[in-house]
Parts: sequence; C-alpha cells; structure tokens
Amino acid sequence: MKTKKIIFFVIIFIFIIALGFFLWKAFKEPETGLVFFEDFEIKEIGDGKVISQKKTNFEITVPKTGIF
Repeated sequence: MKTKKIIFFVIIFIFIIALGFFLWKAFKEPETGLVFFEDFEIKEIGDGKVISQKKTNFEITVPKTGIF
C-alpha cells in the first residue's frame, strides 16, 4: 500500500513539472526576430548590391531598379 502511494505522488509530481514546462513555453515572450547589422555584409556592384550573411554564407543580389 505504501509503494502505491509513493508511485502515485511521483506520477503527480512529474505531471506538475511537465505542466509547468508547457505553460512556461506557451506564455514566454516570443522572439522578436531582430537582425543585427554586424551579421551582414553589403557590397556595391555595377548593377546593384550584394547582401550576404557572414554566418551562413547566404547571398542575395538586389538590382538597381531605376525607379528613384
């Protein structure tokens, strides 16, 4: 009988910890998605700009549009 009580309280304790974890994940502040300019490098080329991220080596070319 004593072991059944211990097992019951252990299961309740684990359930409370799991519930607290899921509530913490649900109500924590979301990440803002800020981008720091130190992570990027901007190069001027003849027909536009090349923007590259240093960590992932992702590059994108932005052409001159002639609108402005």
